Amino acid sequence: MSSIRSVGTAVPTVSSEQSDTAREAARLTQASERRARAIEKLYNASGVDERHLVVASESGHMPFFADHQSSHQDGVQLGPTTSSRIAFYEQHAPRLAYEASEKALREAGIEATDISHLVMVSCTGLGSPGVDHRLIEMLGLSRDVQRTFIGFMGCHGAINGLRAAEALTHATGGKVLLCCVELCSLHFQYAPGPGAVTANALFADGAGACVLTPDDSGAQLLNFGSRFFPNSDEEMSWRIGDHGFEMTLLASVPGLLQSSVGEWVQGWLKRESLNIGDIDNWVIHPGGPKIIEGALDGLGLAGDTRKRAESLALGTLRRFGNMSSPTVLFMLKELLDSNTKGTTVCLAFGPGLSGEAALIRS
Repeated sequence: MSSIRSVGTAVPTVSSEQSDTAREAARLTQASERRARAIEKLYNASGVDERHLVVASESGHMPFFADHQSSHQDGVQLGPTTSSRIAFYEQHAPRLAYEASEKALREAGIEATDISHLVMVSCTGLGSPGVDHRLIEMLGLSRDVQRTFIGFMGCHGAINGLRAAEALTHATGGKVLLCCVELCSLHFQYAPGPGAVTANALFADGAGACVLTPDDSGAQLLNFGSRFFPNSDEEMSWRIGDHGFEMTLLASVPGLLQSSVGEWVQGWLKRESLNIGDIDNWVIHPGGPKIIEGALDGLGLAGDTRKRAESLALGTLRRFGNMSSPTVLFMLKELLDSNTKGTTVCLAFGPGLSGEAALIRS
């Protein structure tokens, strides 16, 4: 049996109010007065009050985008090149990953040299040597630590990482460090597209890490589930463009989840001799207010169980925004720190459209 011994989280030091980021988005894209009002309205409806962004300054501006030349095509601004965004990622992601990982190790009471495997998750930056190499040096991990990198899985990446970390812990008896780090703000999109402005309004930066050990000393990882929802390839996508990574997010996603998630989760839990009604706590990745609502409705949650799940998801979205893969770990930490007992299901959704689930007992 594998257990989550600890969870550590970290965010950039600068916190930006949503009203400020809306004004900055309008300024960067040279929006007309009418367009600026539409951006403000969408940002206000995002469910986000503030976000931590590596690209932001205390003044509310985003110097990274101002300092890097903006490319144009047919008179439309496209923003900095992907290579300049990745260079910024390589500069700033390791520090955030280190902060979350150091907290997780300290809370677990485990020396860095005792970690046998490092599982790294990220979908907002690529490079080799990468953040995992930097963490070995920064944390003082053994030079013999075995590394696994999980890339481009999107918002459910932490659950993919937990699955890999649990398998390594179970198979080897080792202690595994999982770290998710995302700098979503680097991929601010200038050109309007399906879901681009919504993504600009929702996504934020952060890192989450946890230590897994082969015992029952923490929250126990019981099982995992996956589902690829058919005929949904273009509902949500995440692709590398010339001017940042580009997200497609269609308005049909919440409805698709509402009609599909319940049947999937119920079938998966049945194989564990459980039903949806048997689950005490739900950690549902806050992809946006409508996605949260679609998932809750699809699961048929009601009463106090729904209120707790809704409060956790909406509260995380309000305080941090959608940080992509680390977000589930932020929510799980809040749940575990409150000494909440019982069975918990973590759910997250990503490009494909696909879903990932983890069953945990604390």
